[in-house]
Amino acid sequence: MKTTGPSIIFLVTLFSLLIPTHSAPDPTLDTHWQLWVKTHQKNYKDAEEERARRTIWEETMTFITVHNLEYSLGLHTYEVGMNHLGDMRKCGSCYAFSAVGALECQWKKKKGTLVTFSPQELVDCSYSEGNKGCKGGSIRSSFTYMKKSGVMEDFNYPYTGKEEKCKKKKPSKTGVIKDFHSVPARDEILLMKVVGTVGPVSVAINCSSKGFRMYKSGVFYDPSCTSTTNHNVLAIGYGRENGMDYWLVKNSWGVTFGDQGYIKMARNRNNHCGIALKAAYPIV
Repeated sequence: MKTTGPSIIFLVTLFSLLIPTHSAPDPTLDTHWQLWVKTHQKNYKDAEEERARRTIWEETMTFITVHNLEYSLGLHTYEVGMNHLGDMRKCGSCYAFSAVGALECQWKKKKGTLVTFSPQELVDCSYSEGNKGCKGGSIRSSFTYMKKSGVMEDFNYPYTGKEEKCKKKKPSKTGVIKDFHSVPARDEILLMKVVGTVGPVSVAINCSSKGFRMYKSGVFYDPSCTSTTNHNVLAIGYGRENGMDYWLVKNSWGVTFGDQGYIKMARNRNNHCGIALKAAYPIV
């Protein structure tokens, strides 16, 4: 009969100590909680809401502690931490950030100038192509819009983090693309070649995992991550770390997410998190 190793016994013991035995906040975390609230300028309408938020925060702290201990024992390929998500705010505009990110790279490559384009315009104005403002959209719909109408520079149409009435009166002369190209689904080898020769590619992934949301360093690999995509990001490079292939991905959750806004995601792991299912890039 196989015996349980000492590391696993230690983990089980620690985890049992970390699980709250009652719903009351842990007083030993009061200072940390107050610092979190102050640092991220959190405001709650009443004590009940703050209590609910703190419960979630404490559960997340437990997850981080256990996960990183397991990481130190070689049971995970990545570390996690307490991320404060920025940039997109409360608007489901990941498709817009991914699309303009890909456009900016191709524009620089073709025109020689680095221009920051407006994700807010895509949020407000691309309903005609199938996007749904802050309720989500797709890369292909965004590129179709750019092909027909171009997209303004960000300083002329700044991001507000909420859906507003379209301010654009006529097609732009900037941000116009000739077309866009979709990379054949599930072909990570071809996607790697495109990223290496063409440049950053807009991709769709599944970001539902708590490990993804709390990622800090290492190569993110979660066997439970499905290929049901629900988030758009930008694949900007690839490499290998500690014997594991990875994609270097730029997210749109601010620089406090992951490694200064970036995450390394497992590559050549059977299309991990659906990363090669809906890849596309614009042609300027």
